[in-house]
Amino acid sequence: FFLSVDLVSSYSMTPPTLSITEEEHVINSGDTLSITCRGQHPLEWSWPGGKVDPAGKEKEAESVASAAPISGWAIREDDCEGTGTKPYCKVLVLTETQANDTGYYRCYYKYINAKIEGTTAISAYVFVRDFEQPFINKPETLLITKKESTWVPCLVSVPNLNVTLISQNSLIHPDGKSTFWDNKKGVRVPTHLIRDSLFVQCETVIDKKVFKSNFFIIHIAGSELYDIQLYPKKAMELLVGEKLVLNCTVWAEFNSGVRFQWTYPGKQTQRAVTEPERRSLQTHTELSSILTLQNVSQQDLGKYTCTATNGAQLLQESTDVIVHEKPFINVEWRKGPVIEATAGDEAVKLPVKVVAYPPPDFQWYKDGKLIPKQSQSSMQIKDVSEQHAGMYTLVLRNRLAGLEKRISLQLIVNVPPRIHEKEASSPSIYSRRSPQALTCTVYGIPAPEVIQWQWRPWMPCRMFSRRSLHRAARRHQRDRMPECKDWKDVSQQDAVNPIESIDTWVEFVEGRNKTVSKLAIQEANVSAMYKCIASNKVGRDERLIYFYVTTIPDGFEIESQPSEEPIEGQDLQLSCNADNYTYENLQWYRLNLSKLHDEEGNPLVLDCKNVHHYATKMQGELRFQTDSNDATLLLTIPNISLGEEGDYVCEVQNRKTREKHCHKKYISVQALEIPRLKQNLTDIWVNVSDSIEMRCKVDGNHIPDISWYKDEKLVEEVSGTVGWGVNQR
Repeated sequence: FFLSVDLVSSYSMTPPTLSITEEEHVINSGDTLSITCRGQHPLEWSWPGGKVDPAGKEKEAESVASAAPISGWAIREDDCEGTGTKPYCKVLVLTETQANDTGYYRCYYKYINAKIEGTTAISAYVFVRDFEQPFINKPETLLITKKESTWVPCLVSVPNLNVTLISQNSLIHPDGKSTFWDNKKGVRVPTHLIRDSLFVQCETVIDKKVFKSNFFIIHIAGSELYDIQLYPKKAMELLVGEKLVLNCTVWAEFNSGVRFQWTYPGKQTQRAVTEPERRSLQTHTELSSILTLQNVSQQDLGKYTCTATNGAQLLQESTDVIVHEKPFINVEWRKGPVIEATAGDEAVKLPVKVVAYPPPDFQWYKDGKLIPKQSQSSMQIKDVSEQHAGMYTLVLRNRLAGLEKRISLQLIVNVPPRIHEKEASSPSIYSRRSPQALTCTVYGIPAPEVIQWQWRPWMPCRMFSRRSLHRAARRHQRDRMPECKDWKDVSQQDAVNPIESIDTWVEFVEGRNKTVSKLAIQEANVSAMYKCIASNKVGRDERLIYFYVTTIPDGFEIESQPSEEPIEGQDLQLSCNADNYTYENLQWYRLNLSKLHDEEGNPLVLDCKNVHHYATKMQGELRFQTDSNDATLLLTIPNISLGEEGDYVCEVQNRKTREKHCHKKYISVQALEIPRLKQNLTDIWVNVSDSIEMRCKVDGNHIPDISWYKDEKLVEEVSGTVGWGVNQR
């Protein structure tokens, strides 16, 4: 590429110099051309049809070397002796010159990319004069655009000629105004004079002999280029000896014409072949240039650039071509041999860096077993779970070349801690003065090193929704937790309930090593709230334990007074005692014996859900204990009769779960028996002043009222009597 002088004003160097100083140097066909170049830096030459374009800018007319030079034609670059200020010297020698050697010859500094005329490069235009071949252009298409004037590139080997432009309709003579002649570019002509022609050509007369150039086919082109693409889009990789094919395609305005030019490492030796393609579509024109290079070598690697122009616009696209000497496979870790993920992650990648050509076959293994349908160099695991942990191995093979490489990565899947007891129902009511053990069984990866126990007094807390720190737990676990800020660590010194020990150990449970922590309480005295906390590097879990201490062991119970087998006529009291923190809506029922069997006489299976269909509701008196949180529903049955014998049911409702629970007690009423003396009193003789004892023995199923009589008078108080003792049996 070429830059204007102001963009490289930072260059402070002397440009190369040539042994010929005139702008136009003229020699005759068959002569030898020799030009010497000297400069401050290593030098290199370019010439018409060889190496880079010597014009220093985008050419509007190119000099074209002959396809088959005459015998003896040769060109070479030789080193020569420099001077003190210009130590580098390079001479260009061209023997047996011919007309097609006419054009720009340029000397430039070899290792400086910017080729700037007068700064890093110097050039001269050489005419190789051949009066039998004054025109040197090949037949080509002349693109006619909307520009007011067009260059017809009639290049000549003889500098001082009178040239006329011929169209199928007229002769156009350069007048130096609207139409003029340049012996290095051709004829510039107003576009409207030639746009309706099929072709044009140049004509000159030498010694009364008429010479005409090759035809220029007129092509009316659109004025806009839409886009350019170079395929393949990615860098091209090949092995030595393979064929390179690049496709440069331009999308242009309908009926447009485009001139393509390729730049590539082997252009100076014309290594590649280019072929044009054109497709006229309904709305636009698609034009392509196909570059083909057979048997590539490592000298062909580098940047390949396609330039397309219609005279008004210029589009350019480049790609890199890499040529490998032989097949190879290189593979390495991107992040190291160990990759960590967390259960519940949306995805985890096992990243490896593979550099290989040709592309090898890929196979992934997990713990030595082939993973089917996985043929990519990188693996992505979605919805990560603990089962995905293991050793993954990537095997890369090029069977034709006999190459194989493998690399292994260990995937560690961390699991946030999860407390097992949260998933199962656990008691929340504890008997007063009883020993208790609170347990938290935790599973997580890595295993939590410490399980922390905390407590707080029994009092309400504001509720809020807590979600676990980890995404997976956020999806699968949502607990209602109290927002209490007055938690304290459990210690054996100042515990409200005496602590016997806090032990933590690892135990194999359900096929896994789990961490178990047990808080042993010597004596349950005071209601409190306890929680255990387990954490590892990827999460945290808590278990809240409502430690409610009650005098009622199971939460509610039935008591009967005087007994469960009262005697006919006694007053019976049935007490349904319930812990008021846990239960509410106490209710008494008496089962109806006639409804306890179906139509076939089979006994019905009763539970708390259907007991009210087969029972009679009974009114009781609700009382609350002043020294505890217990409630009692008292059912009084005065003067109980034999017909009131049966099952009595107390129903309560759990405040938290809203489930109903029942206790049943069978009351067996004993029939009243008439008392009967087991022994009659007989005559007893005693001495004066002696003490005597008389016994009255009675049979019966209840304690009767016994009265003593003396001389048919009720004994209440007898003067001189020490005392009466009554043994009622």
